[in-house]
Amino acid sequence: MSLRNSLKDPKRLMVIGQAALAVSLVAGYFLHRGGASPGPLADGLCGLLLGISIGMLLVALYRRNRTTGGGSGYAS
Repeated sequence: MSLRNSLKDPKRLMVIGQAALAVSLVAGYFLHRGGASPGPLADGLCGLLLGISIGMLLVALYRRNRTTGGGSGYAS
């Protein structure tokens, strides 16, 4: 499956967004754990990954709700 087709699937997009979120949070934790400040480049990269992951998760939720006909996607 090509990357373009895989990004159309809401489930796969959700997994990629969650992975980017996890990598960003773990990298931020380990970069800030040292005694010295990691610098603006490391902060920028963590912020970029957070932004990408939040955007991907929102797009995945939007696409999932469009394909299921609305609602939260959970059984009540």
